[in-house]
Amino acid sequence: MAAKRVKIAYYHEDREVEIPEENLIGVLHPKEIHRAENLAACLNENLDHPVGTRPFNEVCAGKKKVCIVICDLTRPMETDRVIPVLLERLEQYAPQAEITFLIALGTHRPLTDEEIDTLCGPGIRQKYRVVNHAFHDPDALVKIPCDREDIPDVYVNRLLVESDLRIAVGAVKPHPIFGWSGGAKIVIPGVAGYDTTGYSHWLSCPYKGVEIMGQVENPVRQLYESIVSGANLIDFIINAV
Repeated sequence: MAAKRVKIAYYHEDREVEIPEENLIGVLHPKEIHRAENLAACLNENLDHPVGTRPFNEVCAGKKKVCIVICDLTRPMETDRVIPVLLERLEQYAPQAEITFLIALGTHRPLTDEEIDTLCGPGIRQKYRVVNHAFHDPDALVKIPCDREDIPDVYVNRLLVESDLRIAVGAVKPHPIFGWSGGAKIVIPGVAGYDTTGYSHWLSCPYKGVEIMGQVENPVRQLYESIVSGANLIDFIINAV
């Protein structure tokens, strides 16, 4: 039986798998994406001219308690290159702020210290508070306002709710439940309680995959975008493609 070797991106490297040709329908490739030649300059440009909100310097000025929500290592995001740019701004415009990095694990396992260093970059864990989201710990969660009577109570991480500046840093890619990652998804399910996360995933069951995956008009995402925005849980978002 003839087989074809297919290369698949795997975090920061490529892996090859061998698939029998009779089982291979085809190999699909995304449109070519041009990387930013200077990532720091690109980030600073977007911090100064964001979409739909005030410049970052205005948003963060004078804040005292900052929560930066970041993806874990299961997401293709160069968080370690974004963090220094953010910290430089915060140290300039919110110099007295207490800064916490909250890792949006969803219901994944906690990251080890070594993995946190890989995710955030060397020295961040030693200088700032870095916390693995504890989806199973009632003391780490708090109920948030929600005007939807047809869904169970919504719980998210207390650190996010109790901060006066909430920054989300993540990647945008197709998702089988929320349509796309990024945006409010880093809060729910990223830093939500176990029951809240479970319920959000069950909501996709009535739909076929093609009806919601990669769809902007995704009913699951629309619900949780409205809940997160209604509770004012994100002040600034940095999403990379």
